[in-house]
Amino acid sequence: MLKDLLKFSLTAAEKKFIVEEFKKAFKATELRKLQFTKLVETKYKRTYNGERAAASVGKLAQGLGDKFSSLFSNSPDKIHNGTSVCLRNFKVVIQSANYLTQSEIDNLAHYMNKDEDGFINITDFFHVTSNQYHPKKGM
Repeated sequence: MLKDLLKFSLTAAEKKFIVEEFKKAFKATELRKLQFTKLVETKYKRTYNGERAAASVGKLAQGLGDKFSSLFSNSPDKIHNGTSVCLRNFKVVIQSANYLTQSEIDNLAHYMNKDEDGFINITDFFHVTSNQYHPKKGM
């Protein structure tokens, strides 16, 4: 189940959004097995602006000052999965700092999701400020 895998559950608003998107995309209230398979097999294309993402981390670091290095350390346990954070919870933590726009947060999340697995390595996030992060897999 998704809740067990990602250690979070969807809010009522998120569930409603997903249902509405399915209805728009498939013009139906239910999906057939073939439609679901096609949806799941659709390759996600990761696009981002690296310069904007690095600037966003700089803006966040400048705004938070000394608190920047502990941005994720005081988060609830559900945020952590070892040394990584799921994409959704990464966005929640960044958004709660109130320094970046939603567009900046989305771009940063795409930039940081280098393995395209929906998880962001926290160490990689802090390496952005010292130019040690490479958004390509295996680097």
